Amino acid sequence: MLKKIKIFTGFEFFIARKYLKATSRGRLSFLTAFSILAIFLGVGALILVVGLMSGFQDEVRQRLLSMKPHVQIQKYPSEPIYDYREIIQKLEGYPELLSASPFIEAKCIIMRDNNWDAVLLRGVEPKSVELNILSRFMLGGKPDVSDNHLLLSSYMAQSLGVTPGDSLQLYTIVETGAPPPFDFSVEKKWFKVSGIFSTDAGFDVGVRAYTNLRTVQEFLQLGDGVTGIEVWIKKPGRAKRFAKRLEKDGVIQFPVFALDWTSMFKTFFSALKLEKLAMFLVMTLMVIIASFSIIATLSILVLQKTREIGVLRSLGVTSSGILRIFMLVGTMIGGIGALLGGSVAMIIGFLIERYHIIHLSPEVYMIDYLPFKLSLGNSILIVVVTFLIVVLSTLYPAVRASRLTPVEAIRYE
Repeated sequence: MLKKIKIFTGFEFFIARKYLKATSRGRLSFLTAFSILAIFLGVGALILVVGLMSGFQDEVRQRLLSMKPHVQIQKYPSEPIYDYREIIQKLEGYPELLSASPFIEAKCIIMRDNNWDAVLLRGVEPKSVELNILSRFMLGGKPDVSDNHLLLSSYMAQSLGVTPGDSLQLYTIVETGAPPPFDFSVEKKWFKVSGIFSTDAGFDVGVRAYTNLRTVQEFLQLGDGVTGIEVWIKKPGRAKRFAKRLEKDGVIQFPVFALDWTSMFKTFFSALKLEKLAMFLVMTLMVIIASFSIIATLSILVLQKTREIGVLRSLGVTSSGILRIFMLVGTMIGGIGALLGGSVAMIIGFLIERYHIIHLSPEVYMIDYLPFKLSLGNSILIVVVTFLIVVLSTLYPAVRASRLTPVEAIRYE
């Protein structure tokens, strides 16, 4: 039978606990308490930063996906798609599909009296998922996109000074097909504001206006063409794979292409990921600096306990036993500091999440407070990193103590 291997013995634990309480009254010494405090602050800051950065990234992702389609099918180079019904029919054969509907998007000038602004006009079907979601964010009026009726964002409504029931004009440029300089014309159309909405879900939602698909087709003289198809699937995290599958299965072919939400906001989320990594490295460096206090504490402890080390060696404790004792002391210091720091950071994080303590400007950050979310993967990463740093910081003083011989230890005491 295999013998059980014990890394640490009960005797080594006893000595380590005794050395941890270095004062005559059994209390923690100043250096030990200071080392615990340093690890406490380092680990606490690391957990808070990672939790807040993860919470911000997850919340922004959810807000974006609440209004943005998971996959968007368009035609290069920004040409209308006329066979969109055939594409939608093919999409309905995929079990992961939630909805697929055509849309038209065009940049226009919106004007009321002497007030004007640029607006992104979006034509959608009345039963589209996007319009259904939009109806939950109405501030006034109703989500009516019937002929010549317009849903306007609160930002645009404030800019133009309009309320539900007011009328306004939209101007756009339409290609005529004639030779230059008569190859375009300026078209205008009157709309009635049926409702005003407010969401903080995306970069361009605040400058959007919604109406029905047929009205925009007539306004832009597109015939039966659309700008693209918005696709919603059951698992947004698989949007990239789904988009590639459409091209592989021949549902779409160049110049028609599929763009998933991760590609649409690649720059934004890459910047968030880089920022999160940078903050993690900075906070990890803070924990490494804090671990220097463990090295100093154990080094001083070795000098203070030189005679006791000699006695232990003369009683038969091996050099590896001395090594394990001082590694235990350092690990206990780091473990206590990390446990306390992690616990307090989690409590603070819970309070931040529960009471929305850190407020943000939704016009800038798309959310009105900074949430705290710490995933299991991030928790394990923090624990592993902290443990490795603490263990490595105990090696030098522990090895130094283990190399003391009984004669030298007692002679110089």
